[in-house]
Amino acid sequence: MAWCTQTKEFRNKEHSLPVNMAVVKGLKVQLFGHSFVKRLKDYIQNDSSQRHDLNVQGNALVQYSGFPGATVKELRRHLEVVSDFSPDILVLIIGAIDIYYSDVTPESVARDIENLIDTLLFVIGVGKVIVLQVLHRQVPLSHTRYPVDVDWFNARVDDLNCHLIEMLNRTGHAWSFIPMAYEGVLVSCFQTTKFCRRWLSPVQCRSAPPHYKCQSCCGRRPEGFYLPFIRYVFPFIRYR
Repeated sequence: MAWCTQTKEFRNKEHSLPVNMAVVKGLKVQLFGHSFVKRLKDYIQNDSSQRHDLNVQGNALVQYSGFPGATVKELRRHLEVVSDFSPDILVLIIGAIDIYYSDVTPESVARDIENLIDTLLFVIGVGKVIVLQVLHRQVPLSHTRYPVDVDWFNARVDDLNCHLIEMLNRTGHAWSFIPMAYEGVLVSCFQTTKFCRRWLSPVQCRSAPPHYKCQSCCGRRPEGFYLPFIRYVFPFIRYR
């Protein structure tokens, strides 16, 4: 699942552009978040078949800013990398480390993410922020850096994602997307690369169908909830 927020000024500017936003000269995209971003960058650098610009059409510049172990509050300490790069589009990958700690609630993490988005949009001046959902964990097959009860963690993931849906749906500058199913937390870099390419493909301006509710919203998991992450979100957009 992913959600997109943008300023009204950027939306008005975007409507005067071709549907394929990636062809805009000098479009700058920044992936900003925890270790997923760093791992993706390392994978691309070590695989000659991959491209740093994710095969985005046109003259696009993609920057990877990943900080292992970063919580939302810790990510705020690195906002200068966003200000310096001044991206047109920022992909925010955050939240998984925060809910690992039992002294914080999913609702408080969602509020922290909302405040971070507001800072990115209205203080730094990012035109568009894409927020990716937090992913479930599976039982690890080997030692992990952050051992945790999987059922407890995944219930908090569901709760956080639901709070993010509610939060972004009530803002006047948010887009709603149909949700993306996922399977496990250790997404392969190959899949992540293809996901990012898909996101930066031509934007399709259509009406979005109602989102599937997560377990904590309706008490059950919708059919296909555990489809592989390779079935990344389709950019169906509802203008608010």
